[in-house]
Amino acid sequence: MHLKISGFCVPGQRWSVDANARIVRTAIDVFGASNYPVDGVVDRMTDIFDGFKAIAAPYSIADRLALFYDNAVEVYRM
Repeated sequence: MHLKISGFCVPGQRWSVDANARIVRTAIDVFGASNYPVDGVVDRMTDIFDGFKAIAAPYSIADRLALFYDNAVEVYRM
């Protein structure tokens, strides 16, 4: 099972680490990992992706590789 961690936002507000860290970390802990976010409608992708990297910083390098690379390879058969 895979969970795409995207679309989490506070209506009317820009995407932020503070507003999203808890739900993103819970999703990672429960489901294991995710793939690239598609929240470009609420903020710039570079800001969101930098936020995801900051949220994932406490996880091991292997976990972050699974989160940001391995899932995309598996899900999208890259």
